[in-house]
Amino acid sequence: MRRLLGLVILTLLVVAGIAPIKGSKPRSGLHLENPGVFLDGGTRAAELVDEQGRRLPFCIDGRMCTDTSVMISLCRMPDHIFVGAHHPEVAGARSLPLWGQEERALVQKLRLAIENPVLITDPRWSPRDPVMARQIEAVEEAVRERAFTLDAMDSGRIESIYAVRKLFEVRLPIQLGVARCDPMSWVLEVWSSSSHRDTILIPYDHRQRLGSQVLVHGHLLSFGNGTDEDRLTIAYAQEAVLHPTSTWRQDRALRAGLARDLSARVSQILADDRNR
Repeated sequence: MRRLLGLVILTLLVVAGIAPIKGSKPRSGLHLENPGVFLDGGTRAAELVDEQGRRLPFCIDGRMCTDTSVMISLCRMPDHIFVGAHHPEVAGARSLPLWGQEERALVQKLRLAIENPVLITDPRWSPRDPVMARQIEAVEEAVRERAFTLDAMDSGRIESIYAVRKLFEVRLPIQLGVARCDPMSWVLEVWSSSSHRDTILIPYDHRQRLGSQVLVHGHLLSFGNGTDEDRLTIAYAQEAVLHPTSTWRQDRALRAGLARDLSARVSQILADDRNR
């Protein structure tokens, strides 16, 4: 199985243009060139370059949400990685499947690349320029965050708010598709316009101080009660409850019970904040 997975990752890297082809020497000269941050909310872009000079433009989507009817915390998720262009809206840009093997392989290469100095080939800029220095830092930090997220998902726990923002493959609008009562928790299935499904577990009894959980690609991630991750998960659930599907909308009693328990969770967290 590991051998097969290794072949899959290698194939994906060859397709992306950043893996060594047969007969070439292993490369250690990966680096980034010409990083930049767009004024669209924070899309970060650069070129991944190997020692043979082959280039792969990429960007991490940071376009600002323009829909003022939704919570700001849901506006910039999930920061998909695009390859083939410096911006998601440029011709040739291709979105990598979130958390897929191709994205993982690319992030691993980017992780190695940021260990080397960034090169600036544009004569108008210098790495010492304060503006360029901040853009270099922003791109490198985005790579570290994505690598951290993937590592945390593999371990089954996420401890950074920067990581959890990318948990949900949100394409607005979102809807609450399914909700059921398990012995200990509400189990919610949230649908987005990208046909993605997120499963969220929220304990009934807020007095037990149990955090929420999210099932992501087979990983059940547990968040501590009142943590940033827990708060964002509850906010995501509350947003979905406001927009139930036509089927689930019929069960008013269940909807009322869910809304009541979510509100109680929020009140408990705010009360704990005041008592600290």
